[in-house]
Formats: sequence, structure tokens, C-alpha cells
Amino acid sequence: MRRVILLPVIVFAILALYSGCKIINFDAQTLYVTVAVDEDFHVQPSSTEFDETEEVNLADAFADLEMDQVDSIYVQMVSIIVTRNGTGPNTSASGTLKFEDISSTGAVVLGNFDNVNLDSVLNEPIDPFSLLNLNAQGVTKLEDMVQQIPPPIIRIYFSGTINQPPVDFDCTVHLEFLVKMRP
Repeated sequence: MRRVILLPVIVFAILALYSGCKIINFDAQTLYVTVAVDEDFHVQPSSTEFDETEEVNLADAFADLEMDQVDSIYVQMVSIIVTRNGTGPNTSASGTLKFEDISSTGAVVLGNFDNVNLDSVLNEPIDPFSLLNLNAQGVTKLEDMVQQIPPPIIRIYFSGTINQPPVDFDCTVHLEFLVKMRP
């Protein structure tokens, strides 16, 4: 019996070493793994508004997992990290993070933030514990999409306004998923 339980642990440990997956808990019955998706945005339009779009292939992010062995997937963290601020020390931004399956229309709001000074959050996460307001319906929709086999390609929209033009900053959108594997 121990060999049956130990083999999946060894396989997932090897996967964790060579992939973006991270084993976070194993209680001899259930294995939990985290999967992170980071997407960089370079925001540099010339006005006070920004509207950026990136595509993420979720199947690539979850490629190291056997999706038919997944029991459930939960959004564990959503954050936006401003990595460069070229707009000046007194510039504040308000923005919205949306997503959609590329084969559909109608983006869903995942979260938003209001009147955040970009210098004050430089290299610090804007997350639900600080300034990011998550939309529960958007989180549920993302969890449902990720559990499709194979997970779809999604389009992430990052849009908003700043109080002092021109817009010029870089950020990383970080999505972290908690994956519960079947015993």
C-alpha cells in the first residue's frame, strides 16, 4: 500500500523540480500543488488612458499536471505588481483586470483598483490584501475555465486611467492557482 501512495509523491516531486508547479501539502491522501501564471504588460500610450491585452495559454501553464487527475482548482491569488514607473512620483492610477476565453466574446471583470499611487506600490503587489478589489463572479468563472480539459487560451485585458499623462509603466499580472489532485 505504501508503494502506491509513494509513487505519485515521487512523480509530483520530480514535476515540481522541473516545472512551475510547487507541491505545498501532502497528507498521504491528497496532494495540493500550486501553479503560477505571470504575464508582463508594458503600458505606454500617450494619453491618460491605457488599454493593454495579452494572451495566456493555460494549457501550457498546467502542462505538467495530468488534468484527468485534478479534483479541483481554485484561484489562490491575483495580484498586479508595478515593476517600473516612468510617469513620475505623484502619478496615481485606477484600473481594471478582465479576461475571456479567446473563443468567446464578453470579458469578465476579475478585479479593479482605484487611485493607487504608482510609486507607493513599486515592486509591491496590489492584491486583495491591499488595494485590489476582486470580483467573486470573475474568480469563479476563471476557476471554471481552468478546469476545462484542456484549459483554454485566455485573453487578459488591463485597462484604466492615470491622473498625469503620459502613461508609462510596466507591471506583471500574477495569477496563482491551488490544485487539489485526486487521491
